[in-house]
Amino acid sequence: MAKRFECLDSFSVLQEKRLIHIFEDLNTDLVLKVIREIQILSHQSNQPIHIFINWNGGDVYSSLAIYDYLRALENIVI
Repeated sequence: MAKRFECLDSFSVLQEKRLIHIFEDLNTDLVLKVIREIQILSHQSNQPIHIFINWNGGDVYSSLAIYDYLRALENIVI
């Protein structure tokens, strides 16, 4: 009997665990990706979303866009 292995990419694993990592300087493109991912996770369930942030800086308006979007969520963000 052959064993069956599933191949999961890192994006799928992070999405399943409801984790978002931000390790780059913020810019408009990255903010759009992060907000899109937050939208997907918030529509999947009401469980908490975990966000890990480690950046040196970037665009202030991009940071505020993420902050404003997180404040509007019904989900708990950790």
